[in-house]
Amino acid sequence: MAGPGGEDTAGAGLGMLPAGRVTVPALRGLSRFADARGVPADWEFWLDYDVIEAFCVAGLAGRAPATRGTCRSALYRLAEAAHGPAGQRATPFPGARAPAPYSPAERAELAAVAAAQRDPAKRSSALAMVVCRHRRGAAARRAGGAARR
Repeated sequence: MAGPGGEDTAGAGLGMLPAGRVTVPALRGLSRFADARGVPADWEFWLDYDVIEAFCVAGLAGRAPATRGTCRSALYRLAEAAHGPAGQRATPFPGARAPAPYSPAERAELAAVAAAQRDPAKRSSALAMVVCRHRRGAAARRAGGAARR
């Protein structure tokens, strides 16, 4: 939509805010995401901070973190106009998954490097570190990931 000064605008019901190169595609993606999940087709619901977070985490899964952050920033600017500033609350979504524990080959390589240390104190410390990591990974597998936290 063209605004008063010939500039592009987004969010017709939001006071005709200037649109950036990210805002319009982010709104388009957010509307598709909300529609697919049964969120009522209204700016009040789409620009809820929880809906935006869900879109950035689940709707943009597989996209680069920078892309998700850019979309989040653009949508938060629009949400601020509709709902006021965002509160300082934690998101109800989990963080990134922990990397997989070392494979047996990687553990063997680390143990060999640790055993190759010249100084007995360094060798002992390095081997203890390898054993500690191995036990922590095994505990995490037994506990279903709880020991990794």
